Amino acid sequence: QIVAQSLSLPITMTVFSFIGIAVTSATVVIFGQAIWDPVQLLAKFPPFVILLGTIVIVISSLTINVGANVVAPARAIENLYPKRITFGIGAIITGLFAILLQPWYIMSNFGNY
Repeated sequence: QIVAQSLSLPITMTVFSFIGIAVTSATVVIFGQAIWDPVQLLAKFPPFVILLGTIVIVISSLTINVGANVVAPARAIENLYPKRITFGIGAIITGLFAILLQPWYIMSNFGNY
């Protein structure tokens, strides 16, 4: 696994970085200014493309956040009592804890944090 990640991770990061730089450079040529924000770039397209782009951004955000913020705590909760708590139950408990922490309240005023 170390060898595979040592090879694939730098290649993937390089490809994604190149795509970001190429797209931003293309916006300078097409729109006359560099547009780094994907949402601002999508706003320049027709409504159907905006809809598709929005769906892609929402799905990618959800999948990245689930992998980064749900899997590890769900597994940790599952390991507390593996005979009774499955991964699904651990994910539900993680979600309930996330709601109980009230992140909308924390984000509404950074002084609350």
